[in-house]
Amino acid sequence: MEWAAETSYPLDLKRGIYRARYYATGMDAGHDVDTSPESGEIVDSHKLVLWPSRSIEPDKVLQQRSDCARWRHEWAASIPV
Repeated sequence: MEWAAETSYPLDLKRGIYRARYYATGMDAGHDVDTSPESGEIVDSHKLVLWPSRSIEPDKVLQQRSDCARWRHEWAASIPV
């Protein structure tokens, strides 16, 4: 799903448990400028990788190099499970 939920894309995944890895670059710069397609300027990029897993494991932050990422990790960790 895109940022404002204006467009979504189906994922052809079988029912099951999956692990996820999220990569992003330029998050602080992207937060500071308008990166809409109309502006023509794209300063951040994001990638989500999913793969099947045999078990549920706790989340693990492997690297965190931006203030925006730190804020998002703290916010996600505060959500009750």
